[in-house]
Amino acid sequence: NERVIVPFLLCVIFCLIAVLDSEERFLKPKLRQILMIGIIVFNVLFIYDYNLSPRGGDLVSDLLSIEEVKNFTATSEAYAMKKYTEKDDGFFRYSMNYPTNNASILYDAHSTNFYWSITNPYDQKFRNDIGLRDRLSWQLIGYDDRAELETLANVRYYIVKPGYPGAIPYGFEETDTVDGYPIYENRYVLPFGYTYSKTVSTEDYEKLNMLEKQEMMMQAIVLDDPATSASLVSDDRYIGYSTECGEGVTAVEKGFHIDGEDGEVHLKLNSPVDRELYVLIKGLRFIDSEGIVEDDNIISTVRIEANDVRSYIYHMTDKNRYYYGKSDYVCCFGSNPEGISDITMTLYLEGTYVFDSIEVVSKSMDGYDGYVQDLSKEHMNNVVFEANRISGEIDVSEEKYLLLSVPYSKGWKAVVDGEEAQLLPANVHYMALYLKPGHHTIELKYRTPGLVPGLCLSALGFVLFGVTAFLGKKKREKE
Repeated sequence: NERVIVPFLLCVIFCLIAVLDSEERFLKPKLRQILMIGIIVFNVLFIYDYNLSPRGGDLVSDLLSIEEVKNFTATSEAYAMKKYTEKDDGFFRYSMNYPTNNASILYDAHSTNFYWSITNPYDQKFRNDIGLRDRLSWQLIGYDDRAELETLANVRYYIVKPGYPGAIPYGFEETDTVDGYPIYENRYVLPFGYTYSKTVSTEDYEKLNMLEKQEMMMQAIVLDDPATSASLVSDDRYIGYSTECGEGVTAVEKGFHIDGEDGEVHLKLNSPVDRELYVLIKGLRFIDSEGIVEDDNIISTVRIEANDVRSYIYHMTDKNRYYYGKSDYVCCFGSNPEGISDITMTLYLEGTYVFDSIEVVSKSMDGYDGYVQDLSKEHMNNVVFEANRISGEIDVSEEKYLLLSVPYSKGWKAVVDGEEAQLLPANVHYMALYLKPGHHTIELKYRTPGLVPGLCLSALGFVLFGVTAFLGKKKREKE
């Protein structure tokens, strides 16, 4: 009652002063203004005190103490990673699945995980195109154990929680355990600022499937309108399989109907050994045929498991308040020395799951080392990262494109050898510079788009407000 009655009484008093004494008959103008402002301030302070105090909202008891905060952050993977890489030189990122949201910010550690309310649109398009298993449009969770994507993003380390059920990306070897977190190092890591000699057009890139797009970026840089467009070199093998439905599961046209909970579908196959295995799911939709979806935050989870390696797809129904049209996913199961004979899909919601296609692909990594060597042969040196600025040097023996693994934004400007150069959107979400043969100095500067016009308009608004107030006062004095 106190929370309602006190602000209500203050509101009544405020209105009495504002309305009944609108012509300022009982109170002097200055006193009237002071009383009205005082009532507003008291109301704000009352609500603030009430929400914090034990008699009201008691928000203080929900807060963590300084000691609890230190203990919490000191047990995160970001803290373990910072301890392990304290003496490492140069720029690199670390990656993982199931992260502590934004923990890397606390320790100035560069991860591939992101949880923020504003997302770069180019980065989001890239992740949708490539079939990464993000649940939310503003929560980006690594690169799903896919070695080529990790390498292209300058990922040197992969860290996992104890008992991690997923695959370890190809080329990552365990080096140590810090605070219980096993750490793996990428023997194929690319330096920041690597170069391409081959190009592929965005138009040709868009014709590829989700796995082929990943492979293409190891061989050529994706540009909107290049002079030449390379063809993909691939040894992918599409593996046939038969389907077996578990209890409570019925096969329907292009999908499965689940009668109950946790329905299992088995894909029976014979995969080649020592090759990476992927499951490509296109056009996943959940049809609420049983009318069970009442909560607008419901998620139709799909678990895919092969040889004790698990991948989870947190697919939103179209009734979910955060639904953003995502329906294509890629699950990576790493390299399997013994091969795989059974892939188990567990469908958790009662209803009908429909797929445009489910493909099982086996991929060779034989040429991977060569592609990495080509990309890293000529790269930026003496790279310096500062607030809103990146600089470095590079020598190239032929015409090349310098790939900068920073999300493209119109706020970035580039200067090459003292002259402004055009920054190109590349690989869908990164940016690139065209370089002629020779030695070059590179400088990138960032300014938030619209910042200067925004400041000017704000300043103009204040000036106009001041002028209007001044003229209004003069007019009232004359009257």
